[in-house]
Amino acid sequence: WSSDVCSSDLSNPIANIDFDAGDYYVDEPAYNQVKCNAFSPKEVDQIICICKEMIKRPKLSKIYYFAIMFNIGIGLRFAELCGLRWSDIDFDYQVMIVSGQATLHYQMNDDLTFTNHSRQRIDTMKSNENARPIALTDFEISILKAVRDLSLSDEYVFPMRYHTFNQKIKDIAKAIGLNPDNFHTHCLRATAATNLYGECHDLKSVQLMLGHTTSAMTSKYVHNIMSIDAIKKARQTAMQRDYQLA
Repeated sequence: WSSDVCSSDLSNPIANIDFDAGDYYVDEPAYNQVKCNAFSPKEVDQIICICKEMIKRPKLSKIYYFAIMFNIGIGLRFAELCGLRWSDIDFDYQVMIVSGQATLHYQMNDDLTFTNHSRQRIDTMKSNENARPIALTDFEISILKAVRDLSLSDEYVFPMRYHTFNQKIKDIAKAIGLNPDNFHTHCLRATAATNLYGECHDLKSVQLMLGHTTSAMTSKYVHNIMSIDAIKKARQTAMQRDYQLA
């Protein structure tokens, strides 16, 4: 600040911004998205059974149960799941490309409050991650074909509301005897990561599926099972002695 500068020469840069010129988007509600619970393989079997029964019922939001069955083995973020387009799916080669996310867009009102416009796709990934291909199983392909038959959207595979999807997961967790307060949408991502690592014991494969830029982030999802593996290996090595019971 200089005393020889007249106040009339000063301008407020904020006042010159046209806040109506564009939309605003925000992340989903903040959960502790790394320290979240994973469903065990046995619990996944129970969840799949429940979802299969639910989609048989008439006048039901089937899309949410299809989405749970689809994502529990792939682990997309909710924004990636909602941003998945039919054009991203190659049914012949059974592969999909994850290349964007559907985020909530807001418009600023004259009173500086925000109005939720809609969920719109942006062609950028979280944390500057690269687009990634994911191979699909026969079961996942069958889910996609069933969703396509619902004819809900010509562009997006899973047109859903976050809070409804989140509540469906909590309801299912409660149905299989778990505390629903401990489960939310991101738990499907933790489940996919943990169970894949339990099958392949290859952190790099899990990292490629989740799309993380570093293996350090991936290890946060599977650190418990990695610790068990390390302890088991260390104990087996330590016990390589010629012990006899008699």
